[in-house]
Formats: sequence, structure tokens, C-alpha cells
Amino acid sequence: MFAIAFGTSNLIEVWTLWHSGSWSSSVLKILAAIISVVLGVRLVSVLPKPQTSPDLSQLEKLRDELEARFQQQIADLIELNKSLQAEITEYKQRVAFLQESEARFRLIAYTAPVMIWVSDIERLCNYFNKVWLEFTGRTIQQEIGYGWLESVHPEDKERCFLTRTTAFDARLCFKMEYRLRRKDGEYRWILDTGIPHYRSNNIFAGYIGSCVDITEHKQAEEQIQASLLEKDVLLKEIYHRVKNNLQVISSLLNLQSEYIKDKDDLEIFQQSQMRIESMALIHQKLYQSQDLARIDFGEYIRDLVASLFSSYEVNTNVISLTVNVERVLLSLDAAIPCGLIITELVSNSLKYAFPKGRTGEISIQLQAENNILNLRVCDNGVGLPAEVDLKNTTSLGLQLVDALTNQLSGDIKINYTNGVEVKITFQMLEKNLNWRKK
Repeated sequence: MFAIAFGTSNLIEVWTLWHSGSWSSSVLKILAAIISVVLGVRLVSVLPKPQTSPDLSQLEKLRDELEARFQQQIADLIELNKSLQAEITEYKQRVAFLQESEARFRLIAYTAPVMIWVSDIERLCNYFNKVWLEFTGRTIQQEIGYGWLESVHPEDKERCFLTRTTAFDARLCFKMEYRLRRKDGEYRWILDTGIPHYRSNNIFAGYIGSCVDITEHKQAEEQIQASLLEKDVLLKEIYHRVKNNLQVISSLLNLQSEYIKDKDDLEIFQQSQMRIESMALIHQKLYQSQDLARIDFGEYIRDLVASLFSSYEVNTNVISLTVNVERVLLSLDAAIPCGLIITELVSNSLKYAFPKGRTGEISIQLQAENNILNLRVCDNGVGLPAEVDLKNTTSLGLQLVDALTNQLSGDIKINYTNGVEVKITFQMLEKNLNWRKK
């Protein structure tokens, strides 16, 4: 229609221009008008012809279908709206719960009686509670990041930083002690405990730490250590004095023995001197030991037997010695009777087992098994008469061995076959025995 109207307007304009005398331009416009009219006619011819009106029943059927479809869509939208409303309500409840939990956490953290800090995944602290800020007298802007390190004692700063960094990189909990400057300028000892925390999807979110002032505890600990050191010094001095006094007694007996002419009396003096020296050696070992409550009894046995061999002027090429002892720590109450028992048994072997230059061997064994100590002293000498009864013997040495064994609540067995073998078993009892195997 537009082409037809355009062509018609051109024809009118041609008519006007024709009569005005512009013939050449009129010819051109006549051609344009004719082309426009032709194009308009052709466009009109290709337009679709109007459809015939549909039947009324079909229209009603189509309307009903559209109405039903519309109602179904409305129903679906209503259900979807209800679901959305429920989700929105649940979301609001969750948000409210999280906000309440966060507010509660912040309130607890802020007012907790300990210093609390929080860091991000980059090891930078982004939160400090009220107690921390009141302790340091600084603002949170001064503390965040690595600002808190400014209050750490210069001697502890590097160690503190390395401890935190190492734990952060490994995602491990840590505990450390360092000195932190209080707002009054005093450095206080702090126990800092840090633990990693994670989000609900198990993604690392940083660290949460708590700090407690342990200055009084450290001071009390130092006082205890000083007191223990003082007691150790006093105890060592006591052991040293007892050892010296026993050596003085032993020296007096040795001097007195020079005036004794009777052989039996001289032997009694010498035996008493050896017993005193065995006790003096125990106090010397305790004085030299790092643990003043116990001594290494295996080392003590070696020194004791060496002293006995020297006292009896034993030729080791004639009488050999075998010592097989474990490293066992014995208390003073157990070490003294044990030492006296070994002194008596080895002395008897040296005096009676190898007469007239007879060769032989003395063996000492000490083993720890569970809660029991087994002491074995034996020789391959001439042995003892079969009628010897330990309970009724007249030998002072054997009587002493039996009494000392009872003192330790132990059992003693003697075997006279192929020399003499004495086995003594000590059950671990707190009242008389305090040992542990290393």
C-alpha cells in the first residue's frame, strides 16, 4: 500500500511539473512513479489472503484448553511460591541463628577471662579480645597483622614467630611460652595455645589462640628448682661427710689392727674395715651421681669387687673375676644391704675357696626381670661342708648375709655342688627397693 501511495504521489507531482515546463525531470519522475505503482501492485498480489472464520465450537474448545492450561500454571506457581516461602523462612532462620551464634561467640571471646586472638590463613592476626587489649594497653589497629609482636620480649620474638609459622604451615596445634609486655611496661610470662579451625566444608580458615599469664607459676617453679638444687647440694654434702667419717673409722681400725697380735682378732678387724669401706663406697657413688636418691648398682659392684681384690692382694692370674651385671638403679636402703651381702660372699670365697694357691674363678651376676632382681655370687673352689646350715651357722659372715636378705624381704638359696653358688632374689617392694632398668 505504501508503494502504491508513493507512486500516486509521484504521478500527481509529474502532472504539476509537466505543466510547469520542466519536461526532462518530469520524464524521470514519470518512470519512478510507474515503477512504484508496479511494485505496489505486485506486493498487494503476494499478500496472504484472509482466513475464513473458525467454527464457534472450535473456539470454545480452544478457550477451554487455554483456560485449563492457565489454571494449571497458576496452581504450579502457587506451589512454587509456597516452596520458595518455606526456603526463605528457613534461610532467614539460619541467618538469624548464625548471627546469634556469632554475636554470642564475640561476646564470650571479648569478655573471656583469658586473652584470645584469631588469625587468617595468611598467619595475620585479625582479632584480639578485650582482655588482650587491656593487658597490652594497645588498640586493635596496633595489634592486627604482626603488630602484636612489638610487645613480645626481644629475646623471645624470633622463637615465638618461628613456632607459630612452623605450626601454621603444618596445620598443627602448638603451645609455647614467651614474655609479653604489659601496659605498665613489665614483661609477663604467657602460655600461648593455638589450634587450627576449619569451615563447614573442611576448608582451613586460620587459627584461634588463647593466652594465660603464668608468671606466678614460673616464679614458683623457679623457686622449687632453686630449693631442689639447694637440697641436692646439702644431700651431697651429707653423703660426702658420711663417706669421710666412714673412711676415718676404717683408718682407725686399720691403725688399731697394727697392735693386734691375735690372728682371729686381726681378721675380725679387717672384715669390719671392709664392711665399712663398702658402705663408704655407696655414699661416694651417691655423692658423684646425678640422681642423689639412687646409684648405678652395676657400676658399684665392679668398684666394690675391685676394692676387695686389692685388699686381699689377689693375683688375678690365679683367681679370675667375671662380672655380668645390668644397669640397675638402687635406692640407698637397698644398696647398702646388697653391698654388704656381696662383700661377705666375695670375702668368703677369697679366704676359703682357693687354699694353697689353687686357681679358680669368682662370678657375680645381677639381672632384672619384671619386678624381681636376681643376684648370683658363685665360685668353683673347694665348696662348703654339706652339714652347713645357713640358719644355724656360727659364721658371722653367713649370719649377716641371711639377716640382710631378710631385711630386703628376699629369698636365698645355696648350692654346694662344684664350689659354692648363692642365689638371692629380691622382690621389688617400695619400702626397701626403688630400682628401674635402663
